[in-house]
Amino acid sequence: MLVLAALVPATSQAAIVIGSDTTLPATTTPVSCTFASPPCTFLTFAVHPGNEFPAKSPTKGVVTSFALKSGAQPSAGEMVRFRLGRFEPGTSLAATGAGVGPTVTLSPTLINVASANLPIEVGDAVGIDVLSTTSAIAAQGTCGVGMGAFISYAPPLTDGGGFQPPIGNSTCELLVQATIQPSSVFGFNPKQVYTVKKKGKIILPIELPGPGDIKVSGKGATGVRTVPGAGTVKLPIKLTGRTIRRLDANGKATVKVKVTFTPVGGDAGTETRKLKLNAG
Repeated sequence: MLVLAALVPATSQAAIVIGSDTTLPATTTPVSCTFASPPCTFLTFAVHPGNEFPAKSPTKGVVTSFALKSGAQPSAGEMVRFRLGRFEPGTSLAATGAGVGPTVTLSPTLINVASANLPIEVGDAVGIDVLSTTSAIAAQGTCGVGMGAFISYAPPLTDGGGFQPPIGNSTCELLVQATIQPSSVFGFNPKQVYTVKKKGKIILPIELPGPGDIKVSGKGATGVRTVPGAGTVKLPIKLTGRTIRRLDANGKATVKVKVTFTPVGGDAGTETRKLKLNAG
């Protein structure tokens, strides 16, 4: 069993962004809900080549703000609601809601920004719920195959519901993004007894919330690795000669280590634990 570590809160403003980099020009043609009347959901599926940010979240964390670039003249009081969505595994393009953010009244030819405090999981995508009874404000850049894509759903996606099939898709980029404070919370089993392998090593499985650097340090053991994504990493830990001698003498030992995970775009989290060792 992996146990989540309680970490020191982050203090800096490190973050990552997902979705559009909003560098593309927004179209001046209003965008409807594609084969349905509003309200509906638009969910980012792909972004244009060279886009600075990934289309989907590579990490667990908290969305701290959303941004949407608008182009066409909005109707008076036209509103959209920021949201997160989660695609069904596979190729069906069905999706479910993964959380709703703030609702904003759109301004023309501006970046509409709203602060948030919304949990996000690995693989979640950013989008909007179109709330107006008329067509949505344009939020797309240069269109065409390979230039990005968003998927439409009507009625809007609901959080905790089943996966909902799409009503349409667009080969345009949805000019929406979310800023994430990546999680530094990792997990491993503090009660496990680790058998020492040949050459004085153990393997420490650690569950990570996203990409980053994991480091184990201490007087009796060391280990470090850069990981490309979320999941369980099996980190080799090299024991010092003093620890190995204790094992040889007693058949078992403990070693105090400091485990630090620094997520990409985030702040480091650290936990100190004693690992129980058995001679192999």
